[in-house]
Amino acid sequence: MKKIIFSLILLLSVFSALAGNDSKEAAAEKDSSYTEEDFFIDYTLKQKASQDRLVLLNKKGNMAKLGEEKIEGLISGSLHYKTKVKGLKGIVTLTYSNYSDEEGWIFDGQIITKANMYADGTLDGCVSVKNIGKVYYENVILKDGKAGGGTYGIELEGGQKKEVDYKLYFTACPE
Repeated sequence: MKKIIFSLILLLSVFSALAGNDSKEAAAEKDSSYTEEDFFIDYTLKQKASQDRLVLLNKKGNMAKLGEEKIEGLISGSLHYKTKVKGLKGIVTLTYSNYSDEEGWIFDGQIITKANMYADGTLDGCVSVKNIGKVYYENVILKDGKAGGGTYGIELEGGQKKEVDYKLYFTACPE
């Protein structure tokens, strides 16, 4: 059980590293020079900032991070965080519902992490950012509690889905 909880905590650290604050203005984001990679970096930084507000996720101590919590966006909506242990896997679910901390960035969707006691597993789900694009998680592989393989699917509003290498995450959030 301790190994499962430890693995779950490693997964939670992935989420605490998944977002942030500074980026281009909404008008620039719709510019044709705004790439899928630009969007993913901005998205990741903003998502990390939202997750930094979660009390459970940021508590010290393994057992303290288990459970669920809901926070309200600074502008609108909510972010629901839920962790549980099912069999030999830890499952972390983040659900964004019309969530916004910053004008022009409204998140909707879910990210589901499933991992074993060694913190190896998968991410799944899709989060859309209103009028900007979507991030798909179905091809991301976790190794040792971090993105360790695969691709994120990125789709800018009105464009085609493009796969970007998982290593782009570390451009936004260097270790």
